[in-house]
Amino acid sequence: VEMESPYIKTEALSRKTGDSVLPVSEDETLIDRVHYYFLKADTEYTLHAELMVKHKDGSFEPFTRDDGTEERRSLFSAAP
Repeated sequence: VEMESPYIKTEALSRKTGDSVLPVSEDETLIDRVHYYFLKADTEYTLHAELMVKHKDGSFEPFTRDDGTEERRSLFSAAP
C-alpha cells in the first residue's frame, strides 16, 4: 500500500469579508487557515509563517511596516 506524502497548505482570509485580497490601507484581522493532510500520528511538525505582499504581476515580497502587531494562534482539530 502506497502512502500519500504529508503536506500542509494555508490560506489567509479577511475576518471582515472572508476574502483573500486585503486592502493595505485599512487595519485588518487575518484568519490563517492551515490545512494538513496525511500527517503521521505521534510525529512533531513545525509550521513557520511570514507575512507577504502579492503584487499585481504575481510576484511576492516580505511585508514590512514601521509599526504593527503580529499574533499567531493555532488550533488543530484532533478529530479524524
